[in-house]
Amino acid sequence: APEMRQILARRSSNKLLARSLVNKRGFSMLEIMIVLAIMAGALAIGLPKLETISSKMHGVLRNLTTVSKQIHGLARLKRQTYRIVIDMNDPKEHKYWVETSSDEVLAAAPKKDKPSERDLEIEAKGPSFVIDKSIFKKPVSLPSGVFFGGLEKANSRESNGNSEQEAVQYINYHSQGFAEESVIYLTDKGNLKFTISIHPLTGQARIHDGFIPLKELR
Repeated sequence: APEMRQILARRSSNKLLARSLVNKRGFSMLEIMIVLAIMAGALAIGLPKLETISSKMHGVLRNLTTVSKQIHGLARLKRQTYRIVIDMNDPKEHKYWVETSSDEVLAAAPKKDKPSERDLEIEAKGPSFVIDKSIFKKPVSLPSGVFFGGLEKANSRESNGNSEQEAVQYINYHSQGFAEESVIYLTDKGNLKFTISIHPLTGQARIHDGFIPLKELR
């Protein structure tokens, strides 16, 4: 009987010791594994979405910078006017494409300059543009979640130097070898914001982080 009481006492002591160890650990291994699994699932859902939007945005930035340089060279080579058309008509799907014209197209004059009679005649007639299908066979839709945030052009009589928000905008590349000094804004309507600046002499497009007004890039 005394031996049985000693055995029972030892078992009771072992149980108390095991409970004490669990309490000191705080969480069991199973609980920790469950928490880690939940965290991994949340990251698996969130990170691909962030990476996808970012990669889509950078794809658009690369395409527009390449196109700007390409059509600047084509305008000089073919002695024609090219333009990038930015279409923001549909708030859910913005588009862009390239058009060309063999007609004479006015370069944007400084706002203080009064247009000549010849300029007014050309402006009244208006150039005839067609889509250049050698560059894009059809208008290019921006990927889901990527939008144009506006356009700003220097020496534009219409813009007064502010970001233009009309539904359709144009950036001209003239046959004389220069482009309209412009900035294009791109956004995901969240934290991602980028500016593409177009140099008037080279047509080279540079990418800047954030929305930067044209006057700050000069």
